[in-house]
Parts: sequence; structure tokens; C-alpha cells
Amino acid sequence: DFLYTAMGPQDAQDLVDLQDEWFPQDSYPGGAPWCAQLLSHPGVIAIKASLPGDDTAAPVGVVVALSSREAIEEFTGKTTVDMLRSELTLPRFIPWDDPNRRELGYVLSLGTVGEARRRGLGAELLRRGLAELRAAAGAAEGRLFGGDGDRSTALRAVALNLADYNKAARNCYEAAGFQRLKEEPESYAGVGRRTHSSLLYALFIE
Repeated sequence: DFLYTAMGPQDAQDLVDLQDEWFPQDSYPGGAPWCAQLLSHPGVIAIKASLPGDDTAAPVGVVVALSSREAIEEFTGKTTVDMLRSELTLPRFIPWDDPNRRELGYVLSLGTVGEARRRGLGAELLRRGLAELRAAAGAAEGRLFGGDGDRSTALRAVALNLADYNKAARNCYEAAGFQRLKEEPESYAGVGRRTHSSLLYALFIE
């Protein structure tokens, strides 16, 4: 039904175009240069779905996830980092003492275009993104501990933020096992003076 491939810096403009369609402009503030930097970072996992037979390989869905503390700090804001520390790493005793720590992942973006919706594409992209986060956490063990078999870097949790009005996204994440942890009022600008809450969700890995 769909082809799934890893994204790289060459896909930066495609990512910009999709983000402009889906999210507020300040979500990806630096345009194509910022997206190219994002897609070239070793702590970033990005997967696109395209239609078979489409020679342009234009994405009809993407998932972008941050697999390391370094990536989370670089590509989210201080407010998000502080919230992750207060709501997850400190109370849940998730190690976060090194830039290469990968026990906590973060879903930066997940979306599909109109004609590809309601076909399970979002759920499949999320599943693949989570699998890559697990693999990245396991691969970090040698870099952090020099192959010490008594110490593990297994993925402990995956977090994300989304706007409260995005019911389809809430349903997708909740079906995958994510739990709502916190609501931050007036985090997103709406039409006119209207604002929307930001919801912090997390998936805890057994």
C-alpha cells in the first residue's frame, strides 16, 4: 500500500511543505535550512511514506522522532525540556545525565496528507518510529558503557506534545498505549484570540 523510507537532508523542503500544512509556523521556525539540520542529526529518526509507482516519491505521511537527549534539547524548546524533566526523567528515574542518553524518546511530528488518511498510515508510521527508537536506545549501550553487559540503555518512555483540539491524533496515540500526563493551557494560538492547550502524552515501555 505504501513505501517507507528513511528521510535525509535532501527531503528538507518536503518536510517544510508538510509542516506548513499541518502545524503552526513556529513549530518549524527555520524553514528548509532548519529541517535539513534536523534530518542530518544522528539523534533524529525520520521516516516517510510514499505511494508505490510515484516517481517523485513525494511523502504522503511522515514521522519524526528524537532519540537522544542531545536531539531533544536541540530541536525542542526549553519549556518542553523542563517539562520532560519534571514529569518524566526525575519522577520516573529515567537516566538523562549524558547527551547520548536514549532511554527517553520524543515524537516531534507525525502526520499524513488528506488522501492517505483513515487507512492506518498514521498508526503504521508511529509503530515504525517506536521500533527505531527502541533500536537506537539499544545501540547506544556500547557508546555509553563500553560494552558493559551489566548496564542497559533500553528505551523507557516516549513522550510527545499535541494540541487539545487534535482529536484524531489523540485517538491514534491513545490506541498505541500513550497516556495523558499533563495539560498546559493557552500554549497554542488559535483563530483570533482563541488559544488551545498543549497535552503531554507518554508511552511507558515495559
